[in-house]
Amino acid sequence: MSKYKDTESGDIETDSDRDQIELRNITKTFPGGIVANDEISLTLRRGNVHALLGENGAGKSTLMKSMYGLYTPDSGEIRVNDETVDLAGPSDAKRLGIGMVHQHFQLIERLSVAENVLLSIPDEFRDSITDLSDVKTQLTDLIDQYGFSITPTDTVAELDVGQQQQVEILKSVITRSEYLVLDEPTAALSPSGIDELLSTLRELVAKGYGVLIVTHKLEEAMSVADRVTVLRDGQRIDTVSTEETSVDDVAEKMVGNSIRNDNLRTDTSPDADSDATDPVLRVEDVCLRSASRSCNLNHVNLELYPGEIVGLAGISGNGRTELVDCLTGVKEPESGLIELNGHDVTYSHPGRRVDNGMSYIPEDRVTHGCAPELSVTMNIGKKYYKLLSKRGILNWTKLTERARDIVDQFDVRTGGVDSKAESLSGGNMQKMIVGRELDCDPDMIVANNPTRGIDISAEEFVQQKLVEMRQDGVGVLFVSDDVDEILQMSDRILTMYEGEITHRTDTQSADIDTISDCMTGNVS
Repeated sequence: MSKYKDTESGDIETDSDRDQIELRNITKTFPGGIVANDEISLTLRRGNVHALLGENGAGKSTLMKSMYGLYTPDSGEIRVNDETVDLAGPSDAKRLGIGMVHQHFQLIERLSVAENVLLSIPDEFRDSITDLSDVKTQLTDLIDQYGFSITPTDTVAELDVGQQQQVEILKSVITRSEYLVLDEPTAALSPSGIDELLSTLRELVAKGYGVLIVTHKLEEAMSVADRVTVLRDGQRIDTVSTEETSVDDVAEKMVGNSIRNDNLRTDTSPDADSDATDPVLRVEDVCLRSASRSCNLNHVNLELYPGEIVGLAGISGNGRTELVDCLTGVKEPESGLIELNGHDVTYSHPGRRVDNGMSYIPEDRVTHGCAPELSVTMNIGKKYYKLLSKRGILNWTKLTERARDIVDQFDVRTGGVDSKAESLSGGNMQKMIVGRELDCDPDMIVANNPTRGIDISAEEFVQQKLVEMRQDGVGVLFVSDDVDEILQMSDRILTMYEGEITHRTDTQSADIDTISDCMTGNVS
């Protein structure tokens, strides 16, 4: 029998205040008078999963970083096991049993998985984990347990974004912290991987661990959490038991009004000629033999026509990233043909593909999507410097005007176009990138997990913009590991497994179980 019980207010009582982290009236402001957290209180109890929800920019990341010692609150109190603590940094948090899995990875790319994990282990655990051999042994067990697609000896630089997410999860789990703070931990996992991780979280809380999970997948939060706290505009809107609320109620509290996503996709034909015979993108027999352990591509064939969305479903580590790299010019295939608007671009640099009408939304917005240390204007200008230059001189006035137009059109919430991109929340950074890539009148778009790690309203906004591009006759290759999103967005669907296209279907004939099985190789 659990020692936790609901009260009339929706809070959970414990037998002892010593088994909890308590944030009391946390306030944190940033230069420019931005109030990220405004007297927010939250209690994370051992033996509970607590979900922290809110739009990008609502204050979730700031609150987590205060709990982990990355930020010092301007006012308020942090209590761990009924004692007031001052967290000078993450090392203090780790000593108190607080572990954190970051959404934006903190990895050294040239080192192996095991070496990255070893470096993250605090001194308190050195008695049980003394060297690299110990780490490899424990990692092998954990990797088998979660079904991850990595090995302890893999070099991080060779891993795609989903596999790097797995390393971050392992870094925290291996120390068995009493409290785990997980920021979008399932964003890069397959449906079966998500189920396995959520099952593991339930096992951990059954043993007395406290888990704070930040996620934009409301169904996921409601399925695993005991309580949810909703933030909006830096303030706590409510804390409720999941048994006393619903997904729709939580979504409405997050954004201040009801969310409607039912009219996102319609059966209306796009404005472009649906009988077009010439594809905007043609891929024939593309092969890639990887020098690392990354997945090979084996005779990949696909076509993308104007005015359609083709969904490419695949789990990280099965060739999805390698195919996108070949399409966008990041990697050269060993053989085959990539044709864009009738032009052979198989071995062309990315710039030529842009000149031939391709736009690209990468899955990692920080590393590949933008230059965080540069301004919003400079990041948007990466796409327009040729158009707005004369004799090699950039027209800064026109570029600034274009940046402001995109910020307004795509609802990028920023202190101004001169603000650094790194100052934006994740969702607003994504909208900046989407705006830059869609506003330049492309013929086709490679959208690689464009809604990963963004909140429900930003997700709906990005999806709607891509559908509008489809209606305007643009071809969209929509890459995702979220089967529900693939079904919602696509006209045709392809699945990838171990570097091959394993299934082709249209949306009307699609079966979610078949797609999931083809993504995981679970087919006869």
